[in-house]
Amino acid sequence: MSDDFTSIGVCNKVEKGTYDDFLALLPKDGCRYAVYDFEYNTGDGPRNKLSPDSAKIKQKMLYASSKDGLRKKLDGVYTEIQCTDPSEVSYEAVNRMTS
Repeated sequence: MSDDFTSIGVCNKVEKGTYDDFLALLPKDGCRYAVYDFEYNTGDGPRNKLSPDSAKIKQKMLYASSKDGLRKKLDGVYTEIQCTDPSEVSYEAVNRMTS
């Protein structure tokens, strides 16, 4: 989200990297929309299918109200995960939600 909270843009784009690299890009005390091509295993083989509590109230409200518009633009996104704590986006937690 822009500094004046009027538009949504890309602040980081990484073509390759680990899930830990992705998590390192997320702010510790702010909101963020994030898209990651998460690979998980269902038993039939691998498949590909994240605002902290410390963020300011205004940020949380703006992110929540603009999420649906952004989601409609992201064709092919299968799973949506909303988080308020880093533990909720750990590899293990996300893997449990997508499996």
